Amino acid sequence: MADSVEHRYAESAFMTPYAWFFVKTKEKDGIAKFVGEFILNHPIEVERMFIPMNYMTKENPAGTHWTLLEYDFSEGEWNYYNSLEGYKSNSKKQALIMANACMPYLIQRYDELNLSPQIVDIKREPLVYRDIFTKFVPEQGHHPDCLIFVCYYMKMSMKSQVRDKWLKLGKEDAVEKANKKRVSLVLKMLTDLGNSWAIDANEDIWDDVARQCDEDARQM
Repeated sequence: MADSVEHRYAESAFMTPYAWFFVKTKEKDGIAKFVGEFILNHPIEVERMFIPMNYMTKENPAGTHWTLLEYDFSEGEWNYYNSLEGYKSNSKKQALIMANACMPYLIQRYDELNLSPQIVDIKREPLVYRDIFTKFVPEQGHHPDCLIFVCYYMKMSMKSQVRDKWLKLGKEDAVEKANKKRVSLVLKMLTDLGNSWAIDANEDIWDDVARQCDEDARQM
């Protein structure tokens, strides 16, 4: 991500959500490609790695709830973001499994780049797999907004100057921002340069759309 006018975005890498499926099912070729190759090919400038995860059970193998696992290269730490209190215990166990699968490749990357040997030594200890720093983040409302919140968590984590302020938002304010985020994502998809949409000519209308989406959701 490039620098913005107002805030610097941390250089970040985004692992495909498919990676967790391969780790969960212990599919070695998929792990090697979507986890191993992905990590080992990070440029040295990368500061954060984001892994969107869909909580899976035997009853719902396709997943029921999105959360976010983050690795901070500067600190050598794992962070975990979850927008639903009721899912935090079991979904964090799956995040630990994912972190465990990533660590051999992260250690290899540190060795190959000759980076922070003290961090590598720490990360070779088994204790690293037993805990992840759970971030206390604004929770979603009654709407199925977990993936929107994951997108917002990533954006706020990259915007280090405003991250702490956003993480202290109340639930209602967070839901309002998530609604606006949803609209902005739709706007970006519909105004892609490859399409002939003209809605970007009048972006003010999207404030009204955001309010209408919120009103409709409250009535569901």
